[in-house]
Amino acid sequence: MKFYTTIAALLLATTVNAHGTDGVPMPLDNVDYHNDTTSHTIYRAYTAEWNKLGRWWSFTKPEGDKDAYRKANAICSEWSDLTYVVQCTLSTPYITGTTSEVQCDNTAYLDNTTVQVFIPDASVLTDCVELGEWSSQ
Repeated sequence: MKFYTTIAALLLATTVNAHGTDGVPMPLDNVDYHNDTTSHTIYRAYTAEWNKLGRWWSFTKPEGDKDAYRKANAICSEWSDLTYVVQCTLSTPYITGTTSEVQCDNTAYLDNTTVQVFIPDASVLTDCVELGEWSSQ
């Protein structure tokens, strides 16, 4: 029930004010709530065990050029070095949106159009599988 309460609270605003690893506000625009319990495979690139099951996920497996992925998904290098990839199953309602503006230490990502999956509580994820290091995929 906590998950649904969190989603309801987030959707009361037109912009979801989620936070990056270091607590920097990340406005989530074009927010859509998906009341869908179909199983979806989602992916996350992460740095270490402590941030493996975070809030920001993708329906597309992270691969290819890391800098292009970082730019497309507005991921500051100080938040994650994108070392590892994990795959999980999502079978609960979820939120999607785009990140309109992220200010990093050395760059800014503006007007991002990549749709990301926002999971307020990663405990709803199941069947998580480590896919290994990014470079080994």
